[in-house]
Amino acid sequence: MALSSELQRLQPYIDRAKTFSGWDLGFIRSRSLDGPVPWDYEREAQELAASAATALDTWPELRDYFPRATVFPDHYREYPQSFREMGFDASVERFDYRVAFETLGDLVAMLMVAPWTIPDFDPEADLEALLALESGCGSNEGIVLRDGRYLLRATAP
Repeated sequence: MALSSELQRLQPYIDRAKTFSGWDLGFIRSRSLDGPVPWDYEREAQELAASAATALDTWPELRDYFPRATVFPDHYREYPQSFREMGFDASVERFDYRVAFETLGDLVAMLMVAPWTIPDFDPEADLEALLALESGCGSNEGIVLRDGRYLLRATAP
Protein backbone atom coordinates (compact mmCIF):
# COMPACT_ATOMS: atom_id res chain seq x y z
CA MET A 1 0.00 0.00 0.00
CA ALA A 2 1.35 3.43 -0.92
CA LEU A 3 2.37 5.75 1.90
CA SER A 4 -0.16 8.38 0.76
CA SER A 5 -3.06 5.92 1.23
CA GLU A 6 -1.67 5.00 4.67
CA LEU A 7 -1.60 8.68 5.59
CA GLN A 8 -5.21 9.03 4.35
CA ARG A 9 -6.17 6.17 6.68
CA LEU A 10 -4.76 8.19 9.62
CA GLN A 11 -6.14 11.60 8.56
CA PRO A 12 -9.40 11.51 10.60
CA TYR A 13 -7.39 10.79 13.76
CA ILE A 14 -4.88 13.53 12.93
CA ASP A 15 -7.69 16.03 12.35
CA ARG A 16 -9.40 15.13 15.63
CA ALA A 17 -6.16 15.37 17.61
CA LYS A 18 -5.42 18.80 16.12
CA THR A 19 -8.64 20.19 17.62
CA PHE A 20 -8.26 18.46 20.99
CA SER A 21 -8.32 20.39 24.25
CA GLY A 22 -9.05 19.41 27.83
CA TRP A 23 -8.62 16.08 29.58
CA ASP A 24 -11.28 13.87 27.98
CA LEU A 25 -9.35 11.33 25.91
CA GLY A 26 -12.46 9.23 25.29
CA PHE A 27 -12.11 9.60 21.53
CA ILE A 28 -8.89 7.52 21.65
CA ARG A 29 -9.88 3.87 21.67
CA SER A 30 -7.52 1.93 23.92
CA ARG A 31 -7.91 -0.53 26.74
CA SER A 32 -5.81 -2.27 29.36
CA LEU A 33 -5.23 -5.91 28.58
CA ASP A 34 -4.30 -6.65 32.19
CA GLY A 35 -7.24 -5.22 34.11
CA PRO A 36 -7.75 -1.89 35.84
CA VAL A 37 -5.28 -0.26 38.18
CA PRO A 38 -5.73 -1.58 41.73
CA TRP A 39 -6.75 1.80 43.15
CA ASP A 40 -9.50 4.31 42.51
CA TYR A 41 -7.85 7.55 41.34
CA GLU A 42 -10.97 9.60 41.83
CA ARG A 43 -11.50 8.42 45.42
CA GLU A 44 -7.79 8.85 46.24
CA ALA A 45 -7.76 12.36 44.76
CA GLN A 46 -10.88 13.42 46.65
CA GLU A 47 -9.56 12.11 49.97
CA LEU A 48 -6.08 13.58 49.57
CA ALA A 49 -7.18 16.87 47.99
CA ALA A 50 -9.47 17.60 50.91
CA SER A 51 -6.44 18.45 53.06
CA ALA A 52 -3.85 19.29 50.38
CA ALA A 53 -2.55 22.71 49.47
CA THR A 54 -1.12 21.49 46.14
CA ALA A 55 -1.44 18.45 43.84
CA LEU A 56 0.71 16.72 41.23
CA ASP A 57 -0.56 14.67 38.30
CA THR A 58 1.82 13.03 35.85
CA TRP A 59 1.07 11.39 32.53
CA PRO A 60 2.52 7.90 32.12
CA GLU A 61 5.21 7.45 29.51
CA LEU A 62 5.10 5.60 26.25
CA ARG A 63 8.61 4.18 25.99
CA ASP A 64 11.05 2.61 23.61
CA TYR A 65 9.32 2.96 20.22
CA PHE A 66 10.96 5.98 18.59
CA PRO A 67 14.69 6.75 18.96
CA ARG A 68 13.93 10.38 19.85
CA ALA A 69 11.18 9.54 22.33
CA THR A 70 11.60 11.41 25.58
CA VAL A 71 13.50 9.44 28.20
CA PHE A 72 11.79 10.20 31.47
CA PRO A 73 13.46 9.68 34.84
CA ASP A 74 12.33 6.77 36.97
CA HIS A 75 9.47 8.66 38.62
CA TYR A 76 8.44 5.59 40.58
CA ARG A 77 11.72 5.62 42.53
CA GLU A 78 12.83 9.26 42.33
CA TYR A 79 9.64 11.11 43.27
CA PRO A 80 8.97 9.32 46.59
CA GLN A 81 12.62 9.70 47.57
CA SER A 82 12.54 13.41 46.77
CA PHE A 83 9.43 13.90 48.89
CA ARG A 84 11.01 11.95 51.76
CA GLU A 85 14.13 14.13 51.56
CA MET A 86 11.87 17.18 51.96
CA GLY A 87 10.37 15.66 55.12
CA PHE A 88 7.14 14.25 53.69
CA ASP A 89 5.77 10.81 54.41
CA ALA A 90 5.65 9.20 50.96
CA SER A 91 4.37 5.90 49.65
CA VAL A 92 3.96 4.66 46.11
CA GLU A 93 2.11 1.89 44.32
CA ARG A 94 2.91 0.75 40.81
CA PHE A 95 0.84 -1.09 38.20
CA ASP A 96 2.51 -2.19 34.95
CA TYR A 97 0.29 -3.47 32.17
CA ARG A 98 -0.16 -3.81 28.44
CA VAL A 99 -2.40 -1.37 26.62
CA ALA A 100 -4.02 -2.07 23.26
CA PHE A 101 -4.78 0.83 20.94
CA GLU A 102 -7.62 -0.25 18.68
CA THR A 103 -6.01 1.23 15.56
CA LEU A 104 -2.82 2.97 14.50
CA GLY A 105 -4.93 6.11 14.24
CA ASP A 106 -5.80 5.92 17.93
CA LEU A 107 -2.10 5.70 18.80
CA VAL A 108 -1.31 8.61 16.46
CA ALA A 109 -4.00 10.72 18.15
CA MET A 110 -2.51 9.92 21.57
CA LEU A 111 0.98 10.88 20.41
CA MET A 112 -0.35 14.14 19.01
CA VAL A 113 -2.20 15.16 22.19
CA ALA A 114 0.82 14.22 24.34
CA PRO A 115 3.54 16.08 22.40
CA TRP A 116 6.16 15.60 25.14
CA THR A 117 6.22 11.88 24.36
CA ILE A 118 7.99 12.13 21.00
CA PRO A 119 9.47 15.58 20.35
CA ASP A 120 8.59 16.99 16.92
CA PHE A 121 6.22 14.08 16.23
CA ASP A 122 4.73 14.44 12.75
CA PRO A 123 2.47 11.67 11.43
CA GLU A 124 3.52 12.31 7.85
CA ALA A 125 7.28 12.53 8.49
CA ASP A 126 7.10 9.61 10.94
CA LEU A 127 4.82 7.45 8.82
CA GLU A 128 7.38 4.73 8.06
CA ALA A 129 8.25 4.38 11.75
CA LEU A 130 4.54 4.27 12.61
CA LEU A 131 3.92 1.53 10.06
CA ALA A 132 6.89 -0.44 11.42
CA LEU A 133 5.46 -0.04 14.93
CA GLU A 134 2.07 -1.23 13.71
CA SER A 135 3.68 -4.24 12.06
CA GLY A 136 5.87 -5.09 15.05
CA CYS A 137 3.32 -4.51 17.82
CA GLY A 138 0.04 -5.21 16.05
CA SER A 139 -2.06 -8.19 17.06
CA ASN A 140 -5.67 -9.28 17.00
CA GLU A 141 -6.05 -7.23 20.21
CA GLY A 142 -4.82 -4.02 18.56
CA ILE A 143 -1.45 -2.29 18.78
CA VAL A 144 -0.11 -3.57 22.08
CA LEU A 145 2.41 -1.49 24.05
CA ARG A 146 3.79 -1.59 27.58
CA ASP A 147 2.46 1.08 29.86
CA GLY A 148 2.19 1.74 33.54
CA ARG A 149 0.68 3.85 36.25
CA TYR A 150 1.80 4.73 39.70
CA LEU A 151 0.09 6.37 42.59
CA LEU A 152 2.26 8.54 44.82
CA ARG A 153 0.88 9.65 48.16
CA ALA A 154 2.86 12.35 49.96
CA THR A 155 1.68 14.00 53.14
CA ALA A 156 3.29 16.61 55.29
CA PRO A 157 4.33 15.36 58.72
